[in-house]
Amino acid sequence: MPEPALVGVGLLPTGEDRKRIIQLEKATRSWGRWRGTLNESDCWPHLSLLHANVIDCENVVIRAARIVEESGIEKKILATVANAEYVERGWYFLNIASSGYIERLHRIIFNEMKNLIFPGVINDQSSLSHYRSVERESFLKYGYRYMLSAYHPHITLGRTNTKERSIEHDRLIPMIENYRGSRLCFDEIVIFRLGKNGVMLEKIWGKQLLGRAIDLGAEGSSTACARTFAG
Repeated sequence: MPEPALVGVGLLPTGEDRKRIIQLEKATRSWGRWRGTLNESDCWPHLSLLHANVIDCENVVIRAARIVEESGIEKKILATVANAEYVERGWYFLNIASSGYIERLHRIIFNEMKNLIFPGVINDQSSLSHYRSVERESFLKYGYRYMLSAYHPHITLGRTNTKERSIEHDRLIPMIENYRGSRLCFDEIVIFRLGKNGVMLEKIWGKQLLGRAIDLGAEGSSTACARTFAG
């Protein structure tokens, strides 16, 4: 049997917003000492809707693409950066406020793919000691920390080389917090291969979101999508 592949479904910010996030990552790189770096070629900033360990990757991608096409996801998504967060072990996030909309997208995709997902394999349960109980349950059942009630919409800015809190944490968090309240426009939903530390290694399939943007800052209303990420 082939080794499981790690596949993700996620949302990409517009090219202009990706550049802003990459600029923030570069500005914090010396303080964070990240294990990997964001860029426009093979490590795009993204918001994951689902990560899954799968065996038959080709068929899973076909299935996931069909799910996305049939789900009616057509409109751009305009969201707000809620806050910066440090998460054990070594992760720094831009959390996204979603008013429940992104969580519903996560559940739509999860419900259709749950029978294709392999559970997490771990030899040392102590390595999950820093997980919240709901995250531990999610990982053991589905192989990913953030599923269902544990789902956590965010964009990963970086992970420290030491997998511990940065020694410059007290300078790093306020700098990231400067982006609280900034707006991000997501205009593509993608299926991708995941690399180490949650990086988007390779885009396999994508669908442009062309409809007038859904503004998650005022759920139920729409607004034209424009570049609004503060730089």
